[in-house]
Amino acid sequence: MRVIALVTLFHPTQNHARHIAEYARQCDTVFLCDNSGSDNRALFIGIGNCRYIQNVDNFGLSRAFNIALSPKTFSWQPDDFVLFFDQDSWVLPGHVEKLVDEYQKLVESGVALGALGPVFFNRSTGRTVIPHSRKFVTPDAFSCEELITSSMLTTWENLKRISFWNEDIFLDYADWDLCWRLRSVGLKILMTNVTVLQHVSGIGEVHFGSVRVLDEAPVRRYYQVRDFLKLLRKTYMPRRWRHAISFIKKLVLQTFLLDKRWERSLYTCRGFVDFLSRTHGKLKDRDV
Repeated sequence: MRVIALVTLFHPTQNHARHIAEYARQCDTVFLCDNSGSDNRALFIGIGNCRYIQNVDNFGLSRAFNIALSPKTFSWQPDDFVLFFDQDSWVLPGHVEKLVDEYQKLVESGVALGALGPVFFNRSTGRTVIPHSRKFVTPDAFSCEELITSSMLTTWENLKRISFWNEDIFLDYADWDLCWRLRSVGLKILMTNVTVLQHVSGIGEVHFGSVRVLDEAPVRRYYQVRDFLKLLRKTYMPRRWRHAISFIKKLVLQTFLLDKRWERSLYTCRGFVDFLSRTHGKLKDRDV
């Protein structure tokens, strides 16, 4: 079975190209889905098993992945492994092999597996991210409700079963939406500790007593608000998210503990307004 990696790009640098070179060493083929709106293929010359897709604009995470997953783009087979990445992650030698081996062991043991992801070390906070509440299925794998995009492993057949990525979700929560829909058709989402992903999420962390708040670019607030509200209407959203308390808590803490409060507040309002107007896709280039 082939292992095909899909990577979203947005104004990549030479450092990102080094990350992708390691993905390519460990996978059969790597699709580079570039949302920059410009041609960056020169960065990846010399990485032999890469296929570069230049999108004319920022199509968002979901649509970029779906273009690569289309049978018009590649001769996909149902049992192909699909491994998702973004440009801000990097892996150590043997990472993909360990992840695939663990996936196959779980399936052979009778687990109806939808997707598998590794625990990850967030370089921006200096912490390894592991869910607080977890139920171990094996000594090396435990159940969870959602995974991050980077190093999420599944099969093309699983993705086809849920009609691939949800293009109504532009960026934030697209990976969670995918996992929730896999769970809704009876498949399990698992995390494993057989390998650790090196990842950068956010631009730092602010502490207020025992509370930790992830610092993110203010514009992310727009997509988080708009697309979270879309997901609230979905029956497959887990119950603990449907009351929205955790989400509201995050918005309040970010607003009062991080800088650029006014800008974050404006993006919050804009996200709410665009949800009501059923706006999709990239935030248009106009004042917020």
